[in-house]
Amino acid sequence: YNIQLILEAQDNASRTLNNISDKVSGIWKTVAGLAISSKLVSWLKTVAWSVLELWWNLEQAQIAFSTMLWSAEKAQTLLEDLSDFAKSTPFELTWIRDSAKQLLAYWIEADKMIPTLKALWDVSAGLWVEIWRLALPFGQVRTAWKLTSNDLKQFINAWVPLITELAQNLGVAESEIASMVSAGTIWFADVEN
Repeated sequence: YNIQLILEAQDNASRTLNNISDKVSGIWKTVAGLAISSKLVSWLKTVAWSVLELWWNLEQAQIAFSTMLWSAEKAQTLLEDLSDFAKSTPFELTWIRDSAKQLLAYWIEADKMIPTLKALWDVSAGLWVEIWRLALPFGQVRTAWKLTSNDLKQFINAWVPLITELAQNLGVAESEIASMVSAGTIWFADVEN
């Protein structure tokens, strides 16, 4: 089923790309027939290729998310949600999509994606760090179901005061967090909270 879904998505992408290519060729022929400046022609080419690149990135995202979610409909819904979310952040949509793909690979459910990205974005914006620097250790904790010392170091290297937050949330002294991490008693839900 998954292979059929990928093949259908690739066929649709190829058909659409051929249609766009034909239209771009038609535009070039029309532009070539006009007596306009080479700067305008160059600008039109740049705009056309930018539009084509944006479309291609969207098609690639559709294929990737359809594969990861086993559903073209779920993929389309998530892509629309990600696009809406990107409008409320200074991050580029491609960064948001890449973070979402990374989190999906780490078993973050599609219906929890926007709240998870929003939480990571809030921390990222507050600390002035790239969102992927938070998504990576967050996802690693998710797959391990518990916080490891390596993940804790990654959060600390991204300037996240996780020890302080965990101590407050768990009602323990900050000095106890390291031994709790070593004992494997700080769970994903604790980090998520």
